[in-house]
Amino acid sequence: VLSQTNGTYYGIHTTPYTIEYNLNVQRELFKNTLLSVGYTGTRGIHLLAFHDFNAPVPTTDSSGVMHFASVVNGVGIQNPRSNPAFGALDMTDTSSYSSYNGLLVSLEHKLSANFVMQFSYTYSRCIDSAYTYGGLGFNNVPSANTNPYDWNADKGNCSYDLRHVISANVVYVLPFHGNRFKEGWQLTGIEAYHTGVPFALGEGDQADLQNNFDTERPSYVAGCNVYANQSVQQCYNPACFQA
Repeated sequence: VLSQTNGTYYGIHTTPYTIEYNLNVQRELFKNTLLSVGYTGTRGIHLLAFHDFNAPVPTTDSSGVMHFASVVNGVGIQNPRSNPAFGALDMTDTSSYSSYNGLLVSLEHKLSANFVMQFSYTYSRCIDSAYTYGGLGFNNVPSANTNPYDWNADKGNCSYDLRHVISANVVYVLPFHGNRFKEGWQLTGIEAYHTGVPFALGEGDQADLQNNFDTERPSYVAGCNVYANQSVQQCYNPACFQA
């Protein structure tokens, strides 16, 4: 049986691209004070992601759950692959997508009375399926289509999804005049805040795909409180997940 390491599918005939759109409204609230409210969106189409081109052919049980192997005498026996002459063929192609939508609010006060101020807030949501890993949130979620027969199963928050972002800065020009040793001094303050990026839980090769890259995820226990007894040592409740 032949197999290969991770690579890129040679027969790609589509090009990844993005569509961007935005709308902004500005209004002067007071003299030298401008309020801006806007919407911005981005959609990624034909994005690169890994998936197994030669996964085992699944069987589906009465509950609609796919199984890629069966258990015989306590041992997992993998289902036949699409091409039995090859093992796992995990490669990238243009099988993924993404969408980003954000609300942007900013308040800007231009220089007057020795005072400059800027405040901005962004509330956004980024969703994608599998993605080619890299960038912010490097590999904190699977970078492959876990189920090669159901790519939508990997739809969720982007690895770099920052739901809330706040930034503010203030500059005060000190009113000292007279000579070069007193003029031009400023007091400046900058503050930035954002929520964290998401992460995913993996459970190893429970589906017996015999693929060390497309790590499956555990199932969520319905009704369980993921944040119960949350602490620095335990950021989620492990009892809420099962293989």
